[in-house]
Amino acid sequence: MLGIILGVLFAILMVASFSCVMLQNKVAKILGGIGGGIFAVLLSFIPASVKTVDATQVAVVKVWGDAQETRTSGTHIDFWLAKQYVYYPITTQEINESIEAYSQDAQSMTANLVVQYKIDASSAMQITKQYGDNDTLRARIQSIAEERVKSVLSRKQAMAIIETRATLSADIV
Repeated sequence: MLGIILGVLFAILMVASFSCVMLQNKVAKILGGIGGGIFAVLLSFIPASVKTVDATQVAVVKVWGDAQETRTSGTHIDFWLAKQYVYYPITTQEINESIEAYSQDAQSMTANLVVQYKIDASSAMQITKQYGDNDTLRARIQSIAEERVKSVLSRKQAMAIIETRATLSADIV
């Protein structure tokens, strides 16, 4: 809808400015120049208003900073001053982290933590309202995972951790 309105405005301004410039009247030429300037300014808004969402992403549209709707893959035209897009990858993401922890008997150890997560496209609006963006969500997932690993490891003796390391993942989740 916005694209149609802008297209009609562009056409009217273009015809008016060219017709005013062609006239011999000095005032008409000035008005034509002003119309041409307005046309150029409006034309410059078009590239900034075209948003593309990849097939591997979902976007949440914020209108004046408030999350309003989600957009899936495709090209969308939204006025760039009023609407901002927050992009979330909907592919599987991975966090690799090395954590220093202690067992119940105060043995120091280093645990390599790998967290895989995937954002559900239908939850993107809620994620935006709660966390703001993907980087904040990623940091929150990472901190929760680290705390869980440290909590599980601190409740076990070092020898028990070594003996049952294959089953530790189930305890952490």
